[in-house]
Amino acid sequence: MKAKIFKRSIEKKIHKYLEVFPVVSIIGARQVGKSTLAEIIRKKKGMYYLTFDDLNILRTAKFDPEGFIESVKKPVIIDEVQRVPEILFVIKKYVDKSKKTGEFLLTGSSRYETIKGFKETLAGRIGMINLYPMNFWELRKRPLKNPVEEIFESKNALEYFYNKKKMKFDPEEEILKGGFPRPALFLEKNKRKFWFEEYRKTYIERDIPFILDIQNLPTFLSFMMLCASYSSKVFNLSESARTIGVSADTIRRWLNVLEITFLIEKVYVFRKTVKKRISKSPKLYFIDTGLLSNILKIEKLTEEVKGMLFETWFYNQLRSFSESVDERIDIFYFRTYTGREIDFVLTYKNKLIAIEVKYTKTIKEKYFKPLKEFIENVNYEKKIGILIYTGDEIIPFSKNIFAVPVFYFF
Repeated sequence: MKAKIFKRSIEKKIHKYLEVFPVVSIIGARQVGKSTLAEIIRKKKGMYYLTFDDLNILRTAKFDPEGFIESVKKPVIIDEVQRVPEILFVIKKYVDKSKKTGEFLLTGSSRYETIKGFKETLAGRIGMINLYPMNFWELRKRPLKNPVEEIFESKNALEYFYNKKKMKFDPEEEILKGGFPRPALFLEKNKRKFWFEEYRKTYIERDIPFILDIQNLPTFLSFMMLCASYSSKVFNLSESARTIGVSADTIRRWLNVLEITFLIEKVYVFRKTVKKRISKSPKLYFIDTGLLSNILKIEKLTEEVKGMLFETWFYNQLRSFSESVDERIDIFYFRTYTGREIDFVLTYKNKLIAIEVKYTKTIKEKYFKPLKEFIENVNYEKKIGILIYTGDEIIPFSKNIFAVPVFYFF
């Protein structure tokens, strides 16, 4: 039976990068769909494809990297490029001589050394595309739908939401299945946990400790659990070091590797505001709520965890949609030292969207106060405050601040 291919929203951007850069790389967490996406691009652009999973090709490339790159048909996709790290220096030499765009599309695992090699060896010659777990619309075979871009470009955001159809979906199900293609698309609910457990054992408990040369695995796994519990929260490095019993420098190094291998992301504070002092520590987000739920052994959303998981899931959606837009969309958060917080602040061109996320069906007036105060104190051509919740009605609070059910956001 022919395998089902689900297209990705980032594909259009990759085609544009291939017209600009000699080398383009698709990077992202393991099992996120990099090779599948490369195969889709190969068919559309007629690129030659090879993988270093093929032992004969691997031996040839290792034996004579320069001869291999000179002779291979181009443009070419090289998959599992991390197996021959020395090939990056040869590619650099080749593209500097040929001066053509779109000659190499590289994919591979999210190993620390591979990403470092891309950034250092091919600096100025490579366009790096981040591929995230599948977003809401990719899972429904509509990869070109991008609600974040649509809201920014709409003339009237409130009318935009009023004109949308309500989507029927279960937030709890979306959160627990996550966006990794295999568990989200092809595995039944009662079988997903086996996939996530193997992913956790092979990647988190084996590969990452190897990269970091971890001698005390239980201590590192305690750190992973701590990071998981911090998802959607401001990360306190010093407090975490005391809790785990290691130095702050160790925590910083471990955190950096988790970030560069795409298990977590940091969101930094929004600084273009006036009158209020701001908190400077980053918030952490796991890149997938299916994996996060497995690490924390969560099988059902309870009062204790639903807010954290819902906010993390919503961040995963925002990040994926934002990455596929041509012009940069930045994601921040806002928090004063007194604790007043805006979950997400998105900026695009000279436009701003502030978003507060609540896993609740009931709206209280006090939920709007942080949005109102924030919107009044920023200076943008277009500024909107949105309260995302799990109720049913779109509720205007003022001209540019309103509550929107998550079912209308997508």
